Amino acid sequence: MMAKRKTSLNMLKCRVGIALSNLPILKNGKAKAIRIETLEVICVALNSLCLD
Repeated sequence: MMAKRKTSLNMLKCRVGIALSNLPILKNGKAKAIRIETLEVICVALNSLCLD
């Protein structure tokens, strides 16, 4: 989705408020767990990128 929205981890970090060190772990599927709230914030941020 990030590639489709032409966004970087830095841009997503700014919109979501998650530490940059955690985003690659989530992006690469290596996270052992993720809070629903965090996932929701990421989805909303990626969705809003297509509306901007």
